[in-house]
Amino acid sequence: MKNKFMDRDLRSIFTPKIWLLIVVLPHTILGSLYPLTQADVHSNAWTLATFGLLNTVVLLSIYFFTEGKSQARMTAVVAGAVFCWIIMRSIVTDGDDFDITAVLDPPFIYKFSFSIELAPPLILWGILSITGIIHWNGPRDPIQENSENDTHDSTEGDEMSADEEETSTDEEETSTDDETAKLEEMISKGKDLLKRLGR
Repeated sequence: MKNKFMDRDLRSIFTPKIWLLIVVLPHTILGSLYPLTQADVHSNAWTLATFGLLNTVVLLSIYFFTEGKSQARMTAVVAGAVFCWIIMRSIVTDGDDFDITAVLDPPFIYKFSFSIELAPPLILWGILSITGIIHWNGPRDPIQENSENDTHDSTEGDEMSADEEETSTDEEETSTDDETAKLEEMISKGKDLLKRLGR
């Protein structure tokens, strides 16, 4: 009972529809609109800001045009892709955003550096992706599960009643065939009896 409560509470906190809005607002304002007004049209920042606007359109489309399982899966895929894109771009571009170095001689020292400026977008996009993964198979609302069970039971009941109807129809056809055979037998006996009496 406690595990179900905790699971339900976690799922209600990480709802894709809510987190889509939480991500789209700062992403659009800080990651797209503000850089578009400040950056030169031919700069890399301006290009990234236009890509950010494209992400805004995709997120709003997911928010308005999907729901349930489809919304969760689209959220997980798109947010996961943007999350990975941020990391990969930070790795391959020059700068101090993201750096991994390793010394292959003993004592094998690994150095990992990460710019704090990457934390907010990675956290937001990571959580958004997690919300989609948590709801990947749709809602687990007890009321909905009960209604699904009732629907399943009623479907089974309909199938059983259809089977019973087919069985009763087969029995009726069999009894009709038996009655027809008895009538034909009685008629043939009657004809034989009339022939004997006619002699």
